[in-house]
Amino acid sequence: MPRIVGIDLGSSTVKVVRLETRARGGFEVAGFHEAAVPPPAEGQDAADTLIERVSTALGELKARGHLDGDVFITGLPGDAAAVRTLKFPFSDPKKIAEALPFSIESEIAMDLDDIVLSWAVLGPSARARKERGHETEVLVAWAKKDAVQQTLNLLAVHDIDPRHVQFDALALAELHESFLAVAEQRDGPTELRTPGGTVIEVGPDAAEPAVAIVDIGDKRSSVCVLSTPPDGPPRIIGAHTLLHGGADATRALSRAIGLSLAEAERGKKKEAFIEVAGAKAQFPEQQQISDVLKGAYAPVIRRLRQIFQASLSSARVRVVKVYLLGGGSAVLNLDRHLSEELNVKVTRGSAVSQALRGALPIEAADEAPEAAVALAYALTGVPSARTRTRIDFRAGEFAWKGDFDFLRERAPAMIGWAAALFLLLGGSSVAQALVASANEN
Repeated sequence: MPRIVGIDLGSSTVKVVRLETRARGGFEVAGFHEAAVPPPAEGQDAADTLIERVSTALGELKARGHLDGDVFITGLPGDAAAVRTLKFPFSDPKKIAEALPFSIESEIAMDLDDIVLSWAVLGPSARARKERGHETEVLVAWAKKDAVQQTLNLLAVHDIDPRHVQFDALALAELHESFLAVAEQRDGPTELRTPGGTVIEVGPDAAEPAVAIVDIGDKRSSVCVLSTPPDGPPRIIGAHTLLHGGADATRALSRAIGLSLAEAERGKKKEAFIEVAGAKAQFPEQQQISDVLKGAYAPVIRRLRQIFQASLSSARVRVVKVYLLGGGSAVLNLDRHLSEELNVKVTRGSAVSQALRGALPIEAADEAPEAAVALAYALTGVPSARTRTRIDFRAGEFAWKGDFDFLRERAPAMIGWAAALFLLLGGSSVAQALVASANEN
């Protein structure tokens, strides 16, 4: 069965998760590996040399045999792609395809010839279902052609031709289907009060419950909001990229305390903490570190609050739980701080780590959230009985040609087999005609 490799091309580390599919369905995680992206040399610009340095990390993973596979899947970050949910008064795919270019033209500041477009029908909106209307929601994503080509060129150097190029925030929905939803069922129904004591409205006119999967990376953070109605399957409400991440906290600590970036990064993950209710600072230095980290993560919290409010007003869904993932989330009490600020249940350690570590062959609990995006990419390649919402930037001129190459390479043999079969069938028909003629005589 095919081996599927999900590749997360991060700016600080490159992570890969390998899956092995089973003949009767399902999969098994065969490995999780990562390689650090080397820092820029002295005098080099970090942005200008990023592709070359990521390629070095990929080369290290390949040399160790961690890129052996049959199907490769990667993704683009939100600064190279974007996504919107549009509504149409019809559901015919042909009509939607014709209307999409005109509908998104006002949404983007680029020429349509410079982007790759991918879309998927979500179905009727929650409001349309309640009102028995005919409104159809369509998830539309577009990416810069230059960004898609750059990613393909980067992987081609290492003889990798990815079958799919996803949008990173949307891929996080796969984690919910495969792992996190199972944990939700085990934990039982959602509490009817928020951590701050606000009563969650229930009933036919109440907003649908939703979860947010938040992956805080090095330079950016990805957010996927999914409705979780009690009487139907989860639906993607939105996907967002925040141009803030763990590197902001590292730089802030480095400036405030006078440490090198490497020392600040180590200290952030091993010793730093954020003051929350029930966990107060004991020394002035701890208080200083807590204040610095709160300021560094404030832009993330502000954008999450805006996203949750927009989901409530536009899609009538209320985020009741946040799953916190990514290496940038590895700060003591960050989950509790977000919970206090957003008035939403936030979980990082127990539920997330248990759900993901049950599948990943790793020992450290903190590694499970860091592997989330690579695992999500790999999961999108696993056959499923449920029809998934597929967004793939290998479309148009970038369409994956592996299947066509397979046919082209075997075309001569296939033509020969077809000719032989034609002759056999023709000979059989002639023989049957002669027998029939002899019987008539």
